[in-house]
Amino acid sequence: MKNSIRFLALAAIVTLLGQGCPLVPKPQTPITPPQPAAPAPGGEPTVEKKDEAMMEEKKGAGTYEPYSKAKYDAYVAADVPIVLYFYANWCPICRAEEPEVKKIIEESNFDVRMIRVNYNDTDTDEDEKKLAKEFRITYQHTFVYLDGDGKEINRTIGARSETQYHTDINALR
Repeated sequence: MKNSIRFLALAAIVTLLGQGCPLVPKPQTPITPPQPAAPAPGGEPTVEKKDEAMMEEKKGAGTYEPYSKAKYDAYVAADVPIVLYFYANWCPICRAEEPEVKKIIEESNFDVRMIRVNYNDTDTDEDEKKLAKEFRITYQHTFVYLDGDGKEINRTIGARSETQYHTDINALR
């Protein structure tokens, strides 16, 4: 009897934790941009400066867009890294963080696609439900990072700092 009660209590806690947003978002840590390298003797740009210039040329290569099965299938076929953002329109953290996440991905310096997938909300369609089931999503505000082959390489749940998002996205390279 005691074990049954303990099991039911534990099951209730796990169920409740999986149904809502964290009550308090994690604090956001600002990123300090890298300092430019000093010019090499003779006025030639350093290797770091050349790399930085090449990265600037690619700035803004990432995209953020709502889910559609056709877009998702096309990106998987095109061998580009994808971040699936399982979002709920009723989640205050999702709504507050969406502009920041969108900005981070759109300012990324390589070709990566972030797709916002409606999860368990009033906008969720059947294709989104199937995708959530395929990736075993049980909680909104989940990010699934897919490499160019469509293989999951990382998954995060809950609020993260800007630095953490950059690290996770850059790991897709």
